[in-house]
Amino acid sequence: MNSAPAAILPLAGDYPYQIGTPPVRILSKYPIVSTQILHLAGHRETQQRAIIKFNEQEVVIYNMQATGPWFKIYNILRFLTIPVYKYGPHAPEIQDLVQRVEREILPVIVAGDFNITDETQDYDRVLKVMQDSLRKAGFGFGFTWSHGWELKLLVKSSNWRLNYPVFRIDCIWYSKHWDAKSSSVLEATESDRLPVAAELILLTAAR
Repeated sequence: MNSAPAAILPLAGDYPYQIGTPPVRILSKYPIVSTQILHLAGHRETQQRAIIKFNEQEVVIYNMQATGPWFKIYNILRFLTIPVYKYGPHAPEIQDLVQRVEREILPVIVAGDFNITDETQDYDRVLKVMQDSLRKAGFGFGFTWSHGWELKLLVKSSNWRLNYPVFRIDCIWYSKHWDAKSSSVLEATESDRLPVAAELILLTAAR
């Protein structure tokens, strides 16, 4: 999970196993066997790969934080500008993730901030190797971003904040070893996005 320290503290009692360094951390009810810090495609953003002992089965967890899209500002009117999003630097990270997942033998869950929507080519690349829990077991649009985003980038000298989400950029994916029973967006925390949750059932153990 990616979360602010203040948001993590209330969860500590329910999730005794924790590991990671800011800005990423995994909280687990099950023992964490090992962990690895990643920088997909050699980029600056930080991700985690952990092996967790789920009952008698080891499973792989990727805690995802992808590079955000950058944008160029275009002036429409004297007082109004719009951002045009570009995803170029993002694609190598997704490709690196896909290749890692393809090499995994254990059951895999990948969760976190992907900074992509389901209308992008990067989303389709992930969909070729994993299942999207919201698509399989959720309902609605699943928007998670933004909660409390300042609108100064859109309207100059504005102090408005966008307090309802308009994009789904946070996802929980899983390998063929799992099935999704439910998936949902949760209530707001201190983050600038809404948290997501999924209930997964382990169908087959790795051989």
